[in-house]
Formats: sequence, structure tokens, C-alpha cells
Amino acid sequence: PKTAYHHISSASSKSLYYLDDLKHKAFIATEALQFQKNNSLDSDVAYSTRTLISEGYLSRQVVVTDDDGNQKTEEKKTEGPTSFLTTTVVDKLEHQLEDRMFTIHADESVQQTRSVMNTTADQAAGIVMELDNKTIESWKRFHEKLQPVKVIIPYAKKISKAINRIDNIPISARRAFGRILSVIK
Repeated sequence: PKTAYHHISSASSKSLYYLDDLKHKAFIATEALQFQKNNSLDSDVAYSTRTLISEGYLSRQVVVTDDDGNQKTEEKKTEGPTSFLTTTVVDKLEHQLEDRMFTIHADESVQQTRSVMNTTADQAAGIVMELDNKTIESWKRFHEKLQPVKVIIPYAKKISKAINRIDNIPISARRAFGRILSVIK
């Protein structure tokens, strides 16, 4: 449902700080141009997205003028945590963002292209029926009722010990371990 995601095509440099809420929503950015290795140049949008993913919120102090004309500092905060989805034809996004995510590559085989085209043609010809609105609405209502729960991983220590057996653990393992635990949860 629309309440479960925030979808953008582009963003100005500080706009993510002024969103009301991304708590337990998917943040979807169409096309990953701002997040690609040679295009991000550590842009504010890429930085904000990385921070939102890893910290679970964004916080920015800004100067505002009150009703009496006095300036004061105010905090703009966007709550998370959030998941991030984007699409791109490049193999990798910028390094700092890749370090916080799992990248899933689509099947680009000729056979998959044929399958997509055949299914699209079958739908257009009425051979394969799309989901009816009642089914779609049922799934949306189900999703709206989902609530976050605390998950305990009783074997998390065993995973940590197995990783710690490696002689030269790279610093990137710190975030990678967190991603592994997130997938298990």
C-alpha cells in the first residue's frame, strides 16, 4: 500500500531531512543515477540515504526565524528505520552505499527476456489473468497490519565466532555482520 513506501524520481540536496516519516517504510528511488559510483561525488542525497540506512534516522540542525523575528536553531528529523530500493543498469553503486546494502542483480539472460516478453504478450491477449483487485486489496490490508517485533537470534554468537576464526577480518565485516543478522531476522 502507499502507506508502506516513499517513492521519488529525484531529490534536492537536503529534502530527505524534511520528510515527515520513513519509519518502517521502503524508500524507493527510481534510477540510481545519484547513487552511482562516478555520479554521487558524495552528494547530500547519497549521504542522507546512507545515514538513514545505517543509523535508522536523519537529523539536521537548521536556523529558523520565529514569529518575533528572532533566529533559533531547530532540529529537522526523519525517522526510520527504512529499507532502500533502487534500479540501475550499472553493476555497482558507490562504495559507501554498497557497504550498507545487499545488491540483487536481475536475470539478464536471453531466456529470461523471452519469458518476460511471452508473459507480457499472454497478459495483453487475456491468456494469463492478472490478480484481481480483491486479492490485491487483501494483501495491502495484510501489509498495513504488520507490526515490528523484537527478534532474538539464539545462534548469533556462533556466527560471530565462526567469522572471528578468519585471520584478517576486514573492517567492512562490521557492517556485513549486521546485514547478515538483519536477513536472519
